[in-house]
Amino acid sequence: MTIFVGLAALAAVFLLLLAHWVLPPARYWIEGLAFVSAYLFGVIAAVYTGNVLINGTVMMTDIHHIFLNPLFLTAGAYLGVYAMYKIALAWWKLWRA
Repeated sequence: MTIFVGLAALAAVFLLLLAHWVLPPARYWIEGLAFVSAYLFGVIAAVYTGNVLINGTVMMTDIHHIFLNPLFLTAGAYLGVYAMYKIALAWWKLWRA
């Protein structure tokens, strides 16, 4: 399963790079989706942390319920792929210079 996830992440990075080069308008969607994902990731993390503090529960055990939120996981996964895409794009521009 770990190998599958790693290969899927790399495939997603290559798809983003392909979209970047072949479909220039896709760049707006890639960046916009990254913004929305970062916003959702931050808001969900803040809400869960706030709930732990308000309820007075033990942070190190109760905060892990955040990993049951599919929206949090999806946003985090996209941010991870997006970060690799930006690094690959920067590397490509350095290589071409």
